[in-house]
Amino acid sequence: MKKPLVMLAFMLASVSAAPSGQPVLLSAYSAQAAQTDSTPNHSACGRTKAVQVALSPDLLAQYPCGSWVRVYRPDTGRWHRYQVWDSMARRKRNQVDILMPSHRAAVQFGVRRGLLQ
Repeated sequence: MKKPLVMLAFMLASVSAAPSGQPVLLSAYSAQAAQTDSTPNHSACGRTKAVQVALSPDLLAQYPCGSWVRVYRPDTGRWHRYQVWDSMARRKRNQVDILMPSHRAAVQFGVRRGLLQ
C-alpha cells in the first residue's frame, strides 16, 4: 500500500512545481509589411517559418539563428517549442516576439511575461 502514496506525493510535487527559465517579455507579430519590412516572407535567418520567434539582440547572442528554444506562455499554461529565425530592433532587450498567423492573433496576444529556455 506504500506505492500509491509515493505516486500521489510525486504527482502533487510535479503539479505544484513552478516552471523555471529566464524571465522575458513576450510579444507577438505577424508576417506583414506593416509589422516587418518590405519583405515580410523573409526573416533575418531566411524564409519565414510557421513556428519561429524573433529575439532581441541580447538573447540572439545566446541563441543564434536556427536554435530551438522553449517558451513558457502563461496564456496556455504550457511550454511551446520555437525556432529562432528572426531578430528584433537593437533597442529591444530581453524580449521574445512570437510569429502569429494573423495581425488579429498578434494583437489579441498582446504583451505579457513568460519564460525562455
